[in-house]
Amino acid sequence: MHRHETSSTKKVKSRHIPASVNFEVENESLLINPFDNSKRPEKSKPKWFSVRHLSAFLRSTRHTKKLIGICIILLIISTLFIYLCVKDKDIDYDKVVITPNGHKIIYTRFKQQKQCPEKSSGVLEQEKKIFQSVRKEHIELIEKFNQATVNLETITKEIPVKEAELKELELKIEELRLLQRELNDRRNVKLSLPHSPLYPPKNRQRVIGDAENSTKVFTDVSSSFRTLEDSIDYSRCSISSLFQVYVYDTSVTAPSAINLWQELKSNAASTKQANQACLFVAVIENTQNVHKQLNGFFTAKAAIAVASKFAKGSFRPCMDVSVHLQVPAYDILEYERLPQLLPHSRVHLLSYMTSDVDSFSLDLNCSQTAQFNLQKSTTDLCYDHQQRLAFIRRSFFSLIFPDSSSFQERFYEALLAGCVPVIVSMDSNDQSLLPFQDLIDWRLAVVRIPPARLASELHFILRSIKLADLVEMRRKGRFFLENYLLNTKVLSQSILSTLRFRLQIPDKGQFGVVGQEFPAKNYSFNPLVGVTRPPFDDEYLGPVEAPFASVDYAHNMTAFGLYAYKQWNELPFHVTNTPAFMAEDSPLPSEAEFSEETSLGMRPIAPGSGQEFALALGGNRPREQFTIVITTYNRDAVLAASLERLHKLPYLNKVLVVWNNIDRAPSGIWPRLHVPVVFINTSKNSLNNRFIPYEQIETEGVLSLDDDIDLRQHEIIFAFRTWREQRQRIVGFPARYHARYGESMHYNSNHTCQFSMILTGAAFCTSHICTLTLTQCQVSFEKK
Repeated sequence: MHRHETSSTKKVKSRHIPASVNFEVENESLLINPFDNSKRPEKSKPKWFSVRHLSAFLRSTRHTKKLIGICIILLIISTLFIYLCVKDKDIDYDKVVITPNGHKIIYTRFKQQKQCPEKSSGVLEQEKKIFQSVRKEHIELIEKFNQATVNLETITKEIPVKEAELKELELKIEELRLLQRELNDRRNVKLSLPHSPLYPPKNRQRVIGDAENSTKVFTDVSSSFRTLEDSIDYSRCSISSLFQVYVYDTSVTAPSAINLWQELKSNAASTKQANQACLFVAVIENTQNVHKQLNGFFTAKAAIAVASKFAKGSFRPCMDVSVHLQVPAYDILEYERLPQLLPHSRVHLLSYMTSDVDSFSLDLNCSQTAQFNLQKSTTDLCYDHQQRLAFIRRSFFSLIFPDSSSFQERFYEALLAGCVPVIVSMDSNDQSLLPFQDLIDWRLAVVRIPPARLASELHFILRSIKLADLVEMRRKGRFFLENYLLNTKVLSQSILSTLRFRLQIPDKGQFGVVGQEFPAKNYSFNPLVGVTRPPFDDEYLGPVEAPFASVDYAHNMTAFGLYAYKQWNELPFHVTNTPAFMAEDSPLPSEAEFSEETSLGMRPIAPGSGQEFALALGGNRPREQFTIVITTYNRDAVLAASLERLHKLPYLNKVLVVWNNIDRAPSGIWPRLHVPVVFINTSKNSLNNRFIPYEQIETEGVLSLDDDIDLRQHEIIFAFRTWREQRQRIVGFPARYHARYGESMHYNSNHTCQFSMILTGAAFCTSHICTLTLTQCQVSFEKK
């Protein structure tokens, strides 16, 4: 009964309301009585229905199954109907394009509903055409976009290059502004020679005719002719005319003096037209009977007398020349006969030779003053020239007394033997005149003592001279001898140079050599492909200016005064002719380049470092350029590579290529630079051709290069800046060391801590070295 009741009870309960609901939460079952509130779960914790309870729930709602089935069927039918009747447009992906920036552009095509029969086919065709047009425009825009992107990248790469070019143009404009300001400066006036010559005084009559016509008489208010103003007709000695000298025919008998006279007659300054001459020169043995030696020509009073001895009171300091006349002719090997200054080893301290030893006695070891008489003629020469030289060569000093007929000859022999002359006189009277003493500072090579110190203090004076000073005095004596007195060639030129300095007449000379040029009309530039310049070659090194020549002959008048001492005592190669450039001239003070009154042509460096230093040349001198001289033989490819490295080199004026291959001419294809490239044709193959003063060189600075030397542009500019501060030196890169080691000379071409010479294969020098080479070493170079 109990079980039945339970069963019936279940049935009743299942019909109306379930007695309990079983919830599963996290794999746990809980039987809950719906009427038991204590066991009902909280609302905040929802539970999921289990399958059992869902079945119970469906059984309880069986009366609604049919209704739910009908709704589902209706929903499916309605969905199909809507899909068939109201169908949306399908998307057809036609094309996917990826832009350079990585974005995707998707081209789609929209299809119309096929279930809309009211739309005609014409509308579809029109839409297709519109779509094709839009698609075509999109493709064109994409292509334009890609091309614009490429152009943008190209322009982006060119921006730094154009910025550098713009900066270079700005610097060039600034340089042109400075040049325009300098050209407009009133102080920048180009001088020209006067048009009208000088006229003689009214009270003076010039000689008309040649010197052989003794009927012409020269009259003047002054009959003494002691000064140049009384003796010179300055209408023939203008600075705008050539320096011309007429040499009288004399009756000298000594063969050496005749050689000197012939050398004067053959000089380029000598003329045979007496009515055109500026000066008249007479070579005489002595001045006691001048008129007889000049064949009675009356105008000899105004002539310049060249003699070895003058009568007392007859020497005119501003006009006459006192030298030893009996000198040998020029010989290329004469330097081999001169004694060496080193090693410094000689037997005697002092030497003197006379023909009568009874009239003169001197003992340097005696404490008392020795007795001697200088008034007698016993101080004449003895033995011949070679015997005297052999004796003097064994001494450091040579004693010479004044007021003797052999004064000039003894002085010449002392210098020839490498001795230091000791003159027993403090005055330069008519009997103790030194050669060219108004221009040569003989204090550098001569010792003068008063006669009172001869016996008692002479030994102490000579022994107190330091060894280095003694060697230097001997060197200066040899220097003066070789450049002014040694032979007839240098002596005649020294005489004419002395007269030209006294009259202050510039003379250009004829030392320039016109180099024969090859035709350069076929030269072209073939740039190499794929060549990258090193980073340091892209550094700004200075403005690339148009070629301009250096200012030459700027010291025409100061050479006779301000620089006369330096030229005669240090730079004898400037004495013969007026130098076009003077490396030893005086620069302006360092503040001058910043002052408006003195900054003409200056390029001062702005404060700072690096780029400021490269923007301007700087220095205490005006702007300038340099010329490169390259010697080559038969290496066309090497030469072409060397020329290419010089393209756009700042401060470059011109390139001279000395072509030493006499068998063939250079080819017609060479790099075309921003400056002229001139090929010089030579007559023989010689490395010394680089030292020839070609007239094509228009700058003071010259860079001598071998064709196989690889110098970067910044190295060349560094050497150029250094040379501008030391213009009298050779500034270069290949250094060598040489010295005497034992009995032979040691030459070291390896890297060493010391060097004594700079090779001219890559070196800067001043252009007057080329002139010096031509004048002093021409014959020696011709044999090599």
